[in-house]
Amino acid sequence: DAKVVKLYVDDEPFYLPTATLEHFERALDMRAGTLDRDLVWAHSSGQRVSIKSRRLVSLEHRHLAAVVYDITLLTNDAPVLIVSEIVDGRVAADPESASAQDPRIRQFGCEVLEPKENSVGPERVVLGFQTKASDMTLSCGIDHSMQTDCAFTSDVQVEASSGRVAYSIDGRVAKRIRLVKYITYHSSSRPQARELCRRSERVLDRAVLHGAEELLESQRLFLDEFWSRSDVVIDGHAEWQQTVRFNLFHICQATARAEGPYGPRLRRTLFLGYRNLFITVPNVHAASSRPEPSSTSIQSNGSGPEAGS
Repeated sequence: DAKVVKLYVDDEPFYLPTATLEHFERALDMRAGTLDRDLVWAHSSGQRVSIKSRRLVSLEHRHLAAVVYDITLLTNDAPVLIVSEIVDGRVAADPESASAQDPRIRQFGCEVLEPKENSVGPERVVLGFQTKASDMTLSCGIDHSMQTDCAFTSDVQVEASSGRVAYSIDGRVAKRIRLVKYITYHSSSRPQARELCRRSERVLDRAVLHGAEELLESQRLFLDEFWSRSDVVIDGHAEWQQTVRFNLFHICQATARAEGPYGPRLRRTLFLGYRNLFITVPNVHAASSRPEPSSTSIQSNGSGPEAGS
């Protein structure tokens, strides 16, 4: 699990299920292709902390995902610690962590993945694994960009099956602290963990070079093209409209990089779903057939591709 980002303010950890929140909002932006979260944490010391995050799995770049994590102290200066990790989902050091409570984690009773490779950089960790029985291989890597006017130091640690990059920051009130975390995965049916780690290094090099803004822009352009040719408009039924667009978004995610023998089958499923929708539901038409596309299709008021929860 390479998504983990932990936050400590004045040595107190932020843990969402028990934190006192003054504001909380989470939204799936189906036009930008991001999952966004915006909250204000009321710290036990009286400190107030704004935390904003934006996650995406790139539809344009097959092996790349990213997290943009913004922290702003709203009341007083305070020390801030941000720890970005790759953690082994089978071994949860923190029993309250999301990984420990995830019901999808299957316990095999033995070590399935054997660590084969690891490497570190100034803000990077790359790990390589191989399965015991099938010799399939996997690599996972993370790299970072810290953007802030506050003074900070960083430290990188790696173990056999996990790694972390920690940032110790002298937080100042109203000064934004932004951490951009780039994530990459590669897999192969052959025993080539070292080669997969090299591929991960190249993906991370490109991601850091081009930056988060370019990645977000490529995601939006990809989805602009998708919605321009695939949107379905249902007149007079806002809830139906949101449901259809939500399902279309998931079909887009499932088929966007469906290369190989399964691609045509997935695209045929999409076509059949469209056909049945037009046949069975009244007042339904493709967005491209409208004389003037509705402006509400790009608003986040519950009736456009941005709406979600």
